[in-house]
Amino acid sequence: MKKPLSRYFEEYIYFYRKLLKWRGKFVVAPFEEVTQTLIPSIHRLNALYQTQYIARELTPDEKTQVFKEGGTHLSPNVDRDAIKVQIEHELEADKTKRLIHKAQALYQQFLPVG
Repeated sequence: MKKPLSRYFEEYIYFYRKLLKWRGKFVVAPFEEVTQTLIPSIHRLNALYQTQYIARELTPDEKTQVFKEGGTHLSPNVDRDAIKVQIEHELEADKTKRLIHKAQALYQQFLPVG
C-alpha cells in the first residue's frame, strides 16, 4: 500500500527541520533557479567552498540530453499526467494543505537572501 501524500510532507518537514541548525553550511538553490539557470547557484557554491567551478549555461544539445535521460519527472508525458491525476485529490485534503504550508515556510528559511 502506498503512503498517503500527507506522509511525504511530514517526512520532508521532519528532515528539513533537523537541517536548520546547519543552514549556511551548504548551498540551497531555489526551484526556479535550478530549472532555468544554475549560474547563481554555482557562484554561491564557489563563494561558500572557495571553489572555481565554471558558471555557464547549458548548450541546447546538453539540455536535450538532460531531458532525454531524465525520465518521466522532467517533462510532460502521459505517465506523468496519470500520476498528477492520482494525487490531485490528496492535495485538496485539509491535513495536506496545512502540511504544505508548513513545508513551504520551512523551504523559505533555506533560500538565499537577495
